[in-house]
Amino acid sequence: PIIARIVPCSHPAVIDNLCAVCGTSTLRKLGGAYKPPASNTMSNVTVSGGITMKLSGQEAKSFSNQYLDRLQKDKKLSLVLDIDHTLVHATADPRASKYDSREDVRTLL
Repeated sequence: PIIARIVPCSHPAVIDNLCAVCGTSTLRKLGGAYKPPASNTMSNVTVSGGITMKLSGQEAKSFSNQYLDRLQKDKKLSLVLDIDHTLVHATADPRASKYDSREDVRTLL
């Protein structure tokens, strides 16, 4: 019978090139220098204190779901008030443009 299985860490959360789960450096030696791995599957998230960490897509979704569940359990709302639409207009993220034409988004000026 199998008692345990050892699975290598997938480094789902990275802070300053260190895995937040196992503590291993995520830098890879390429040529003669150490460089971070390509992070096209990681999302940057800024947490308390202005610390930016990278989360895998699965970890980011889990983090978001836990946050949403906690807000709903505590019966709290998360409100973003962007009076002059700086958040919507100051980003190159194509997802932001869909908020310009939403029925529940009002322009007061």
